[in-house]
Amino acid sequence: MKGNRIAYIDGIRGMAALIVVLYHYLLSFYPELFPFNPNYIHTDNSLQDAFIYSPLNIFFNSGFAVCLFFVISGYALSYKYFITKDRQYLRESVIRRYFRLEIPILFSVVVSYILLKTECYSNLYTATTYTKSTFWFSHLWNMSPDFFKMLKEGLYSSLFLGGTSSYNPVLWTMLIEFLGSMLVFATLALFGDSSKRYLVYLLLIVILHTNCLPAFIIGLALCDYYHSKERNNFPISITALIFALAIYVGSYQKIGASGIWNVLDIISNVDKSFPFIIGAVLFVVAVINGKWLERFFSSPLLQFLGEISFSMYLIHLLIIGSLACSLFSWFYAIMHLSYGVSFMITFFISLSFTIGASFLMYKYIDKNGIKFSKWIYTRFFTLKTKEEGK
Repeated sequence: MKGNRIAYIDGIRGMAALIVVLYHYLLSFYPELFPFNPNYIHTDNSLQDAFIYSPLNIFFNSGFAVCLFFVISGYALSYKYFITKDRQYLRESVIRRYFRLEIPILFSVVVSYILLKTECYSNLYTATTYTKSTFWFSHLWNMSPDFFKMLKEGLYSSLFLGGTSSYNPVLWTMLIEFLGSMLVFATLALFGDSSKRYLVYLLLIVILHTNCLPAFIIGLALCDYYHSKERNNFPISITALIFALAIYVGSYQKIGASGIWNVLDIISNVDKSFPFIIGAVLFVVAVINGKWLERFFSSPLLQFLGEISFSMYLIHLLIIGSLACSLFSWFYAIMHLSYGVSFMITFFISLSFTIGASFLMYKYIDKNGIKFSKWIYTRFFTLKTKEEGK
């Protein structure tokens, strides 16, 4: 533990953020790595097949990473309650949640508005001229800057309305995150001390079986189970098997009759998020039960990435659409380097910039947003300890 943070959960969060970042880089510059775009070739087919048709795609499988975010959110948000059984924590968390999420969201939207206003986005030209990611990348930020629309997206629509987020496309997950958070807090407040709470968890998973919401309840249930009793870790062989199964299920791709994941298609047909939720749950179970995995995800580097993960998630795509596109055009079209070399140099420079910018955003925006949310709660929702006039 570090304050209210759980070291290995931070590490998992940092890894998931990196997966999403890599996914957006590859989706922008190597769209052929995704089964629905087999004709957009920048690599040889053997390398393409090695990543698409094997569990190696776990390194850029955003479906798995997003569901992993949701599972560990359910786990982390309920952790303090199961340690303390403090209902006041739930009340405080509900009130603070909007401000904790919305302040970094608003900042990212303002940054995107400035980039659009100053014509710093060059994704349309890069996608249509070089990368062939015309099915997705070229369609981002194709609008005139609108200050009031920006404020709407930054202040409430991303959390309360959902749908397309034009200034920052990654905000589509924020409605799910906010609803999932409220679901966790409400479930704990109503049933957290009930002897029948596991039945309630099961009913909620069945009833709320779409839009990734079961991931939050399963994360909550895992935290309940592992912190309401003395934990007995699995043997290392069982943990390794669960971890391998998590990689297999979490790397799910629906790629036709020849795919190695065909057995999972029936689950995906019920809801496309189910294989990724199952993979994410197995992954967390493996980490919780494996001391070697817990130590790995508690490493200083992954903890650092976990701390800045929300900031990195919010701003990385803006940097890809602006800085990364400009760098790639320079190296490929002006310096006449090969496509692969141009991408690798662009990737490392812009990723380094992303990490640095994410750290600054975490330090000056995210942390202050957390402090502000606490001030709001303390100022307006707690009883005064001193009588006025004395």
